[in-house]
Amino acid sequence: MSAKLPVSRYLAFLFTSKGFQKWSFILFIIVFIVAYIIVLISSQLSVPVFGTAASDYVIDEPAPADFIVQRDIHYPNLAATENRKAAKAAQVLPVFVLNNDIRGQVLNRFTIFKETLQSAVRNKITINSILNEIHVVLPELTNIITKNEITVFRDFSEDSRQFTLSRIEELLNLAMASGIIQNLEGFIQNNPDLSSEGKLELIAGNNSETIILDKALSLARIADWTSNSIKATALVEVGKSLIIFMVQAFARENCFFDERRTQDKVQKAMDSVQLVTERLYSGTVIVKKGDIVTQDDLDKIRAHGFSDVALNLNNIFSSLLIVIFIFSMSLLLLSYQVTNTRIKKNQSIMLIAIGLLYLLLIAILHNIDFKQEWLNIAIFLPTALMSILVTLLISQTTGIIYSFLLSLMLLLVTRFDAVAFIFALFTGISASAIANRAKKRIDLVISGLLLSIIGSIVILLLGFQQNWPMNHWYFAFIFGSANGFICGAFSIWLLPLLEHILNAPTRFRLLELSDLNSPVFKKMLTVAPGTYNHSLIMANLAESTCLELGANALLARVGAYYHDIGKIDQPDYFIENQKKENKHDELKPSLSVAVIKSHVKMGIEKAKELGLPNEVIDIIAQHHGKGIITYFYHRALLNEKKDKISSEDFRYSGERPKTKEAAVVMLADVSEAASRSMKRPTVSKLEKLVWKIIIDKFDSGELSECNLTLNDLELIKQNFVKLLAGHFHSRIEYPKVKDNG
Repeated sequence: MSAKLPVSRYLAFLFTSKGFQKWSFILFIIVFIVAYIIVLISSQLSVPVFGTAASDYVIDEPAPADFIVQRDIHYPNLAATENRKAAKAAQVLPVFVLNNDIRGQVLNRFTIFKETLQSAVRNKITINSILNEIHVVLPELTNIITKNEITVFRDFSEDSRQFTLSRIEELLNLAMASGIIQNLEGFIQNNPDLSSEGKLELIAGNNSETIILDKALSLARIADWTSNSIKATALVEVGKSLIIFMVQAFARENCFFDERRTQDKVQKAMDSVQLVTERLYSGTVIVKKGDIVTQDDLDKIRAHGFSDVALNLNNIFSSLLIVIFIFSMSLLLLSYQVTNTRIKKNQSIMLIAIGLLYLLLIAILHNIDFKQEWLNIAIFLPTALMSILVTLLISQTTGIIYSFLLSLMLLLVTRFDAVAFIFALFTGISASAIANRAKKRIDLVISGLLLSIIGSIVILLLGFQQNWPMNHWYFAFIFGSANGFICGAFSIWLLPLLEHILNAPTRFRLLELSDLNSPVFKKMLTVAPGTYNHSLIMANLAESTCLELGANALLARVGAYYHDIGKIDQPDYFIENQKKENKHDELKPSLSVAVIKSHVKMGIEKAKELGLPNEVIDIIAQHHGKGIITYFYHRALLNEKKDKISSEDFRYSGERPKTKEAAVVMLADVSEAASRSMKRPTVSKLEKLVWKIIIDKFDSGELSECNLTLNDLELIKQNFVKLLAGHFHSRIEYPKVKDNG
């Protein structure tokens, strides 16, 4: 790829590069959306988790710290909302329900009284007899109706008495129909908010009307109401007084306060009030440290963590552009052209999971008020841990690049906090470099100690640059040290788990797989000793050569150890394990080829049963490539008709080597086997043999997919010759000296 890459070619490179398949594109879009949502929520919302909490602020007491709005928000003004609800509730009229049954009872009692009185007067019964008769039929009037009232009625003329009784009945009917409210005066006293202009709602059956309180009837007001009602009546005063008395005597409360209906109407009215919201702008100081906290201040502080976001379009679009930039950088920097490592599907998923988890941790920690400026968000993030895992599970280059990308995400969410970015970047890169030097799992403990030192140094240097007070340095040193040590400790615990999940060929696992005391190698030594020795020599050739090439030498050694495990079940069909008889002498070349080719397939199956990493299985599958099995091909040409022989039938059905390690194992396999057939090998003979093998593989296209250069091929030849010459102990021929003694 050229140094200068136009935008169009850059985008084409990102989305049309090999391996960027449909699933990759869909996953990329999903991860992008999730990451952007996390960034947006983190930058838009403020969720106080720790630090100065709302409970630390008390009304009428000094504020423990400044409370500053971090971003534009809408918050609910609960006090204003409650005031509106109270005002709405005050507008609800109290509900009174009229009981018409009581009205009927009152009128019925008065009718009995009227008929009893009229009958007694017409029969000229004495006053006492009339009174007794009335008390018998209406005992509730015993202490109310006296001789005086009966005397007045008796002394009236028939017409006056009839008129008076009719008027009383009319007024009772009108009063009871209007509704005589139970304890109206007490209700008004208990509800001072109802002024003299207040009203009530009277419900009679299916009808409802509004009544002004001043005009509402009660037992206390019935006398005045009756008096006003008969002012224009042509009666003597004694008659008017009698009417007033009788209406009072018979009237009953028949209108009662319905608390349930009233409360339902009040609740409905309050529920109709919308929540009052107000806006707080980023940077607004709600209260300063030491100022007395008011109720309004406290309401804003408490509402701050549960507020709606006031959308900031500038923040939304700027975050979107930066996330796009980071994702584009990720696709470019993690590509094979940059890292020289082909990241597999399961490794891609791991990187995505780590990245999203890291981003989520940033979002959570970003909203914690640490109070002290030296408690930077970066010292609580496991950047070093994630860098160690990526380095050991994929490669050092990938680990360094990934640390840089994680630091970019931190920079975005923290609104370009330089201290956080520098600490994360330096500890991440240091962790990758240190982890890459670890040879054993126990070395990760030492890595944690080194990271703790580096972390403390970085945080102290940043504190010095930020002019922190000297008393902060002690705590900063502790937190910076703890970050590195904890990351190293957790890597020891997490690495085996991820090794198992990803089936990754870490150097620790490869060391375990290179143990020749394992059952598979013991069996190989017993049943296929020639293959065993061949594999050992190959392993030395491959490992030493990969060191020279800068490839994964340990992977090449393990791949060489296991490359021929498919021969264990049929060892006698392979020349290195044969002693005298050659079983192929009795077989047709086509059958012999089938047996020889099968060892690759059987080796892959055994490798999967053993749970070997895919990279080792790939070496087993690719160590013969698509090469022709020349011995049996030439034998077939000699024994059968040439027109019936196809070279394709005598080729291995595997894949060509895709990596330098697989290519080196292939060349080591052929070179070691060919060198065994040499008689009296010398350095010059070995050079010619090895170079011929390399060139043959190159010309046949077997090395076309493994990214080896001509210079690499020359290094391979030199290293193979040096090691093979040492193996055969080549010596110069000394001239014979005649003994003259």
